[in-house]
Parts: sequence; structure tokens; C-alpha cells
Amino acid sequence: MKKRTSPIFFALLIPVCVVVVAIFFVLARSGGSGDLQDFPDETFAKNPATLRGNAYSLKCIIDLQLAQSENGRILAVRHWNKPGRVSVYVPPSIAQNFEIGQRYDMAVRVKDNMLYVEDLEKF
Repeated sequence: MKKRTSPIFFALLIPVCVVVVAIFFVLARSGGSGDLQDFPDETFAKNPATLRGNAYSLKCIIDLQLAQSENGRILAVRHWNKPGRVSVYVPPSIAQNFEIGQRYDMAVRVKDNMLYVEDLEKF
């Protein structure tokens, strides 16, 4: 006699699979700045040396591309919800097309009184 699989088994299996796939996609998309602190732009403007080596989240809008070479790009960005703008260095390892007005959540690190982009994600 063959054993039949209960329909309840399939009724429970499908939602469990959907939840597992959803968790996978959430974890896969958790790039960008993750759980970093917001970028302290006022402190950076006054004395960037005090922030040297620290990593921050910078939610910003692309304002202008200032320079581009084989060594990377320098972009002027406006903070998402604050006045003023800062310059960020984007290394060539980040192959991204930038257009004025695009919004990004950038993981930046302060090095040599400059912001270096380590990771980014559109939002």
C-alpha cells in the first residue's frame, strides 16, 4: 500500500518556502550603508581630521561630477535632507553610472580629509 502525502503538508510547505525566499532577498539587498551612523556634516566642515578613519552613512543626491580619471571619480553630492554639499571620491572598483539627481545611500569613510565611498545603493 502506498503512503499518500497529506495535503496539509503541502499547505504548510508553500508558506514556509515563501518566507525563506523573502528572507534571502532581504539579506541579499542589505548592501549600502547598513547600520552605520549618519554622516556628521557639520563636524566634517569644521574639522574633518577628528573623523579620520570613521565610517558613516551618507544619504545623498548627485549634484555634479567634478573630476574623472582612471583613478576614480570625484562627485559633489547634496545631503538628502540638509543644506550644503560635500565631495566624495568613488574608486574605479565601483562601476556605477551616476546622473545628476540620482539618490544614493553611500557607505563612506573619512580618509585624508576626504570622503571615500566604500559601498552604495540607490534609494
